[in-house]
Amino acid sequence: MLQEEVILGARALGDQIVNIMPTYQIMLKQLDEIREAVHQVNVSQRNHVSKVQVYNNTVGIFGPRGAGKTSALYTLRNDLNEKSSVIFPLIEPDNFGENTKIIGSIVGFMKKEGESLLEKLKKERLTEDQKEDLSDYFNAGVYKPNNKLKQVINETIEYHLYTESQYRNILSQHYEDLAAYIKNSSRVLSPDIAFKEKLNEFIEEIIRVKQVLDLPKEPVLIFIFIDDIDLKTSKTRELMEALLKYTDHPNIVTVLSGDYDILLESLTLSLLADEPLREIGLEAYDSLEALDQPYKEIRNDTSKLLTIMERKSELAHEYLKKIIPSARRHQLVKWNTGTIPYFSFGQYYLMDRMAQLMGDRSIFNYIAFNDSTTNKNKQDVYLPIKNSYGVFDERPRGLVYAYYNLVQLLNDIESHSTNLFRAVKAFVDTLILSNTKLLRQQQWLFEQFLQWGGNEQSTYINYSAKHTDEEELDLPIFIVAEIVKKLLPNVRYEETAFQTSKVKLFEKYIRGYNKGNIFSYSYSYSNEYRLYLLMRGLVLHTDVPAAMLMLEKLSESIYDPYYYEYIWDNERRDKDQFVVKCITQILEQYPLIFEPLYYKAQYDKNYEINTALNILHDLCNVPAEVEVTERIFEGILRNSVFSKTTNLVKDKEIKRTLFINNLTRIRNKQPVELTKNKRRDLESNMMILVKDSHHNLANGLVRILKKISEYPAIELPKSVTQTIEEDMEKFSYYLLGKLMERDIKVYIELAGSTQQVLDNFEDGYAGKSKTTRYRECKDIVTMHLKKEKKSILLKFNEYNELLSSLEELASNVYAWYGRIEARNLYNALQYSSIIAERDTNNPEYSRDSFFTGNDILILGLYYQYYTSTREFSEEQNYEHAKASIRRNLDKTFRSVRRQSELELHEFDLLLEEIEE
Repeated sequence: MLQEEVILGARALGDQIVNIMPTYQIMLKQLDEIREAVHQVNVSQRNHVSKVQVYNNTVGIFGPRGAGKTSALYTLRNDLNEKSSVIFPLIEPDNFGENTKIIGSIVGFMKKEGESLLEKLKKERLTEDQKEDLSDYFNAGVYKPNNKLKQVINETIEYHLYTESQYRNILSQHYEDLAAYIKNSSRVLSPDIAFKEKLNEFIEEIIRVKQVLDLPKEPVLIFIFIDDIDLKTSKTRELMEALLKYTDHPNIVTVLSGDYDILLESLTLSLLADEPLREIGLEAYDSLEALDQPYKEIRNDTSKLLTIMERKSELAHEYLKKIIPSARRHQLVKWNTGTIPYFSFGQYYLMDRMAQLMGDRSIFNYIAFNDSTTNKNKQDVYLPIKNSYGVFDERPRGLVYAYYNLVQLLNDIESHSTNLFRAVKAFVDTLILSNTKLLRQQQWLFEQFLQWGGNEQSTYINYSAKHTDEEELDLPIFIVAEIVKKLLPNVRYEETAFQTSKVKLFEKYIRGYNKGNIFSYSYSYSNEYRLYLLMRGLVLHTDVPAAMLMLEKLSESIYDPYYYEYIWDNERRDKDQFVVKCITQILEQYPLIFEPLYYKAQYDKNYEINTALNILHDLCNVPAEVEVTERIFEGILRNSVFSKTTNLVKDKEIKRTLFINNLTRIRNKQPVELTKNKRRDLESNMMILVKDSHHNLANGLVRILKKISEYPAIELPKSVTQTIEEDMEKFSYYLLGKLMERDIKVYIELAGSTQQVLDNFEDGYAGKSKTTRYRECKDIVTMHLKKEKKSILLKFNEYNELLSSLEELASNVYAWYGRIEARNLYNALQYSSIIAERDTNNPEYSRDSFFTGNDILILGLYYQYYTSTREFSEEQNYEHAKASIRRNLDKTFRSVRRQSELELHEFDLLLEEIEE
């Protein structure tokens, strides 16, 4: 059990202070600078150097209610050196009555400190050096009760009373003769100045005595702490004025805390109260300029006027700058879902506690593999699923309350308490009641959604309950229910209502919450939005913890949105890699995630899951060399010829893939570099070789390659590279125009790995029945691919029919046999086929004759230009991830099929009978 003390309320945070106040060390450094400034003042005084200076040693700690400001003050007080610091108790203006003054409290604390020092002088045995430094406190080594500190304490209190009007009245009315009257009256002529002088004398004497008694190595500072300066408007102005008048001593440090916005409002209201607005017939949002020019047009042109409120607000800003220097204002962090998991009372994060409560892999966290974080306790290192932590309050006060009940719940679980239901209820209720946002919905939550009973069997979660339109609360409410279901597995709820609620909630996050490019989902989009359909099928139909992790990973995308409109997105390749990376990370945490999905796809005939699994399989079958070709020739492939102008989306995608395969063949046949002789021949024969409008492009590429060969480190000007890319874009219209207009033919070479995949397909077990879908697909494949031929030429519609037959079998939820073999052959043919056409001068088909000699020359030159000016390589990690996912998919499907065969065999049934 992870033991730690959880304290409710403000307390010194120790090292944890940086979690709420990252600038804490900077504040300590600023205090050191103040001490150094005091040291310089002392040196100047010893050298009889006089400097007139007003000191402002005010430090501000700002944050909203519950952000931890009081704890920050306690932490600072705890970290101060008592020998070199006079530390006053916290002053809380909110506790003051109308007749209590801030400066009166400060004088009271100083009186207490002075009396404490007098007691030490009286009782402690001082060294001779100390007695010599304080000789005026001793007479022949004997303590003098009537000493300077005692006198200055009494005088300071007396002079402070002179600043109070009621005391001044009493003093002026009580006298014995004229001389006494004059003496008494002179004391109240300038009471503030007299009091300030006496207060400074008091401060100096406290510092002198403490410096001698405690022997600190650094100058003594007096710290005044004032908490929540914004809570009481009536005290705000008084506090500001007291700081300006009385605390400008170099050894006085005032540390204030509050909400800056509320403090500004309080000060603005106080300044407004000084103005007799009603008497002069103005409102706060009028302008004083209207009084000077009442009959001019300026009254009507309010855009040129500063209202009284604006003037006072600006004045309040400047006033606060004077009181609390901007450089010494320290803003506490506002907690959010990214930082809440790391909330801590000590060495254990909230995330560690939630892992202990909910499991290593849950809706709140997952395990960090290959993490280099130092782990002193040899515990698993966790990473948060940040969205789930929205169930906790964003203020430390609310976090502490929830954390406290969480620790109590864990103690009950460890001790096998019979009252676990009560502990769970207390924790969940505290989560709701301590969360500022959820608190607004507590009536609905407890009366309609989460209906607590006397035990878990009588507790009911009503997923059908309708709540307010605050969509931001949908996920936290859902998480609350998941906590209850995990800890109290016997609570009641309707599965259908739960699934409906889950789909409605998660779908927003799959699309991209509050993001653009949101479309109305239907299967008519199955070709256009494959990444969206992929993640939709996985997220909506897997267990909630894995689904939450998928959403967490999707939220890390730099793309908005992460999915694309099939072939027309310039970031298609990067988005494919991002999604594959996400799924790889999911598999690390949940290796068996595909198994229940295949069961649902096959037995429930869930087309959404089936579509997702098939898209993932195809995505992970794209060869690396094809992706390299896409990267090199992306300027051509993003041409508007592939824009969404017709409904022939599938045909366009097939042609696009064939076109890329042709580009790959050209790329693979190119030499590493142009030899000098080849380049000279190209330059001399360029006009002959390239007679069309693309001559400038070819000539420019040759010139660039020549320059690069002579100066390998040359950096091409942007104007040059931009011109080449623009010319390539024009060239792409010409190439792709041929691709779309022609009745193209497809060349298939049955050799190497393609032949092996075809053999595996033809030799695969198709079941005992002669009517399985696998057998039907074999007949179509045999018709188009003659086994005795090593190369095949098909019309485009024949090739399309062949691919469609294989894809239909591979995607058929009613089929069990041949699906893996069909999928592998489908992908093998897809990426090994190229465009071909008949050469009229040759009875045989030429596999590269779709491109003219000029086309091949320009494409080859551009490939060499690209590789000479940019560094690129295959993404090995990405390729390993794709291979791993492919193996996992195939292995899982075979496992599900084998399990089904064994189950049916016990009843003398065959798997192919399910197909029929």
